[in-house]
Amino acid sequence: MRQQRLLLEARAQSDIGRHDLALEIISNITGREAIRLRSDIYWASRRWRESSEQIELYYADRWRDFKPLNPLEKGDVIRAVVGYALAEDAIGLARFREKYAPLMSAQPDPLGLRDREPTGDRQQYRIR
Repeated sequence: MRQQRLLLEARAQSDIGRHDLALEIISNITGREAIRLRSDIYWASRRWRESSEQIELYYADRWRDFKPLNPLEKGDVIRAVVGYALAEDAIGLARFREKYAPLMSAQPDPLGLRDREPTGDRQQYRIR
């Protein structure tokens, strides 16, 4: 119960812009919820690399599982890649891309957009 209260308090502090205080509140809390919250707080404070590292920690060895990523996981992976790119962390970006690129491309592409060459014609992307 105490841990949940601290997580909620940290989220509230981050939401009002007190990111350092939010991180301090959850500094001694472990677990997936705390890792996820740390990532969100770092993202809100524009600390891209740290946010991406927390996402990488959150998913740990998920990349070893050959199941395709679900939509939530896929969004988190994209967010981590964007974070590494914004932080200009080429090593982190390469590491994350190497781990998760096969799982990202394993997703079905129902609209057929992935393999289409861009032509500049907006009609190309129209859903039929």
